[in-house]
Amino acid sequence: MLPNKVVSLSESIIWYFPDILELLLHDSMKINDLWDLLKAKIQDINTFLYCLDALYVLGKIQFNNESEMIEYVKED
Repeated sequence: MLPNKVVSLSESIIWYFPDILELLLHDSMKINDLWDLLKAKIQDINTFLYCLDALYVLGKIQFNNESEMIEYVKED
């Protein structure tokens, strides 16, 4: 969910973007490993997957099919 009049920023998926990007900035990870590191904070797998979807659409992460890992997309 995105923030609006009913949903606060801390209840939205945007709230978790920095946590995900911080982990991926240092190292690419498999989805399961990333989830293991974040599940105590995010607590809902659907929210986690929505976050990944949104970050992918925004061009902040990509999925490497060969290594099956999520990678941070570095900007030039």
